[in-house]
Amino acid sequence: MYQLLMRPWVKFWTTELSAEIIRYLHPLRMQRYLFADINPLMRTIKNYAPIVRQNRKSASADNPFLAMEKEFFCTYRKHALTCIAITVILARNYCFDRLTATIGCSFSFRHLKQNRS
Repeated sequence: MYQLLMRPWVKFWTTELSAEIIRYLHPLRMQRYLFADINPLMRTIKNYAPIVRQNRKSASADNPFLAMEKEFFCTYRKHALTCIAITVILARNYCFDRLTATIGCSFSFRHLKQNRS
């Protein structure tokens, strides 16, 4: 349907320039271009980068921001692993339920849990 009705109009109204503009304005590409060398605002950062590299100093061990960073990532990692484990369990249960429904087996562990309560 698209080939017959829409494609001729799309080809008629689009040019290579409009396609290139659409490609450049794609949100995922815009994220890259924002921090790339083609952005004129990034030239100042590019000029300051060698100076910053030369004067760089590591943070002290008692820096509160360093402690917050470590605490945040430890907490984040723990919650991420918990979410992954829950997702795996739910996916396994879903696959088991679909498999038993496909085979025609009406028995499920969920029925067993419901009968106990």
